[in-house]
Amino acid sequence: MAALARVEKMASERYGRARLNLPGSSPWETLDFGDVVLHLFTAEQREYYDIESFYATAEEVELPFGPDAAAGPAGPSQAPTWSTKL
Repeated sequence: MAALARVEKMASERYGRARLNLPGSSPWETLDFGDVVLHLFTAEQREYYDIESFYATAEEVELPFGPDAAAGPAGPSQAPTWSTKL
């Protein structure tokens, strides 16, 4: 998958992160970077599992960490974070 290769390349070049799990050859790929896990599906798998509907009913929970939580007196860090859009 081209998306898989692009994410792996950017994770390595921009964030210095390497994939922790071995690549597979299934229609549902997982990239495990430790604190971030990415799931990539084929269109057929995405339709079959319908995860969007599952998570649409989930309750949002605020977490005590993130880009703003680490802000010191000078404000949030300007370093790239995992929340940066690819």
